[in-house]
Amino acid sequence: MNQWSTAKIEPIDPGDRGRMDGVGALRRVITPGIASTRLIEVVRVSEPPHRFVYVVFEGAPALRVHRGEITLRENGAATELRWRVQMDFVVLGLATIAQRSIGPELARSIATLARLAAGGAAESMPTFRAPDPIDLAPLRAEADRVLAEQRAIADRLAGAGDPRQWFARVYALVTEEQLAFLDRGEVDHPEWALRLVPRFHRYFVAPLEGFERGAQIDPAWQKAWSVCARARDARTIVEGLLLGVAAHIETDLPRALAEVWRDHFRDRCEYVRFRADYVRMAPVFRIASDRLVEQMPRGFLPTWLRVARAAVPPEIGGELMRRYYDVPKRRLKAFAKGADLARG
Repeated sequence: MNQWSTAKIEPIDPGDRGRMDGVGALRRVITPGIASTRLIEVVRVSEPPHRFVYVVFEGAPALRVHRGEITLRENGAATELRWRVQMDFVVLGLATIAQRSIGPELARSIATLARLAAGGAAESMPTFRAPDPIDLAPLRAEADRVLAEQRAIADRLAGAGDPRQWFARVYALVTEEQLAFLDRGEVDHPEWALRLVPRFHRYFVAPLEGFERGAQIDPAWQKAWSVCARARDARTIVEGLLLGVAAHIETDLPRALAEVWRDHFRDRCEYVRFRADYVRMAPVFRIASDRLVEQMPRGFLPTWLRVARAAVPPEIGGELMRRYYDVPKRRLKAFAKGADLARG
């Protein structure tokens, strides 16, 4: 791409078949001009030689959606190329500015590509195959059963006046949002997403029950549940929630990702193939936390959090939360750790 794109492309981590055009590949895009931006993209679809889809997920806080799709088809003796970029911004007016700046750059890039293609030979490219589909009904039934159990745990703790109810509740809300994400058709590998739900649940319930029995549990969960259990004010409630999120992301998430791939996909596709779905599902954490805040008594919320929620859009507010715990960055590290565990 650097032979024809006016934006500079830097590889971060390859996708399928160890290729930078494989599904799940990560790349950094440095846009041209005085307002240069560094964007992180993941390859979502790679169907050579006809279709290529990528999604921007980091680098522009005011950007809700940035999706690019390149398609090629035969047109007589020539090839017709279409490059469609979909962008949705938090701030009104930015879309017009982006269109005026990005449109000409895309046109220049495509013109250069056409000149290069006229004198070059086509490369033979591998096929990136998705796992063969299976009947999802039993997996969905199990996920619904897990969600019902998570809600029951949160209700039990709430009925006892146990402050651990707040993390139990947000865990159930995350599962709800994950299933809603799937129901909207925003997941390319629904089997993978459904298989993760009961695996996450197992890692959630075991330390909770162990803590209640006074048994020895994972140190990260021991600390999280201890703080959650004694939380009586805004500061300790938020601290407990963040410790629980950290325990899930840094301890449970890599194990679950590795185990689901090892047990169900090892002979069907590569681990990295699921990275596009994984990074695109990141907003479920923010949405679930927003829903939890709506359910919490007003006095439980720190002043800074109430002000931030009222003054800034959720996407920008998520960027402000990074100063406390950088969920997107930690989730990327968890996916990489899961890859190491899968290989091991």
